[in-house]
Order: sequence, then structure tokens, then C-alpha cells
Amino acid sequence: MAMDNDKERIRQRMEEATGAGLHPGKIAELLRRQDLYRRSNTLFVGPAPQLSQIRINALLDGKTLVVPAPAIKKGFYRLKPYATPFKDLSHAVSLKGLDSFGRLLAPAELARLHIDLALTDCLAVSPGGGRLGHGTGFFDLAMALLSEWGAVDDTTLFGAVGAQEQLLGEDLPQQSWDVRLHFFLSQQ
Repeated sequence: MAMDNDKERIRQRMEEATGAGLHPGKIAELLRRQDLYRRSNTLFVGPAPQLSQIRINALLDGKTLVVPAPAIKKGFYRLKPYATPFKDLSHAVSLKGLDSFGRLLAPAELARLHIDLALTDCLAVSPGGGRLGHGTGFFDLAMALLSEWGAVDDTTLFGAVGAQEQLLGEDLPQQSWDVRLHFFLSQQ
């Protein structure tokens, strides 16, 4: 219970302090220059609006994109690179566009995928890779499901993007199911 209170205290502090310094287009371009991105063929990118340009870039850069359905109720969609007209990319990578432009994957199809890089947003990140989200457990649940189906494994890299002020100097309390990040990419 104390751990939940600690997380909630940090969450409230960070919700008030973050967001103004994040420029989604700049962070998307910074990610494009990273070797870990260039080496990745299949990306999971969370549905947060500030990750939209990353989702668009992934398709433009020839990467397969996996995006969860709203609330993960239906599962996960796959968008293939170069399959969407350029003028429709922004809509295609939105939650409203997934039904029209994505393909809903069955668990057996997910088992044949390997996600190289999984990206999400966050409120805060600790130096040891602890991530504080918005408190719904969405990213952790998505990664647990994908792991269960074999699409995520020990070689998958987990990362978050955000603003510099989201990087904490303190450790974050973590539960056993919390996904530890391999990296946090922020603009200077």
C-alpha cells in the first residue's frame, strides 16, 4: 500500500510539471537517428497522441508497426510499411484509423511476430529504468500479453520518450509486473 501511495504522490507531482517541454516531432526525429531504431524491423508504439509522429515515421522507414486496439479489448493491430497512402498516414496511425488501415492480429499471428522495439510515453523515468505511467497499467499489460503470445522476449528493447524534466534523480517504486525500460530518449 505504501508503494502505491509513493507512486501516486510522484504521479501527481509529475502530471503538474511535465508536458510543456516535449516536442513530438523533434523526439521522433531524434529516435530515427538511433541505431537501436534503425536495426529494428517491428515496433510496438503505444497509442498516445504524442507518439503519433513516431508511428508515422516507422511506416515511412519501412518498419512493421504493432499498435494496441483501444483499451486492448480487441487485441493488437499490425500496419505494414508502404501499404498506406501518404495522405492517410496521420489518420491510419490513430486509434480511429486502425480499423480501416490496420489488420487485427490473432494470437497465432502475434506468435509469429518478433517485436524488436517497444515504445511508450511516461510521466517519469528513474535512472534504473523504472517507469511511471498514468496509473492504468496499459503498457505493462500490453507487454505481458505480447510476451505470453511470444511476440516480446528477452531481446526486445523497451523504451520511453519524453522531456528531460521527466528523468528523475530518485528510484521509482516498482511492482513485479512493471516493465523496466532499457532506455529513455529525451530532447535536450
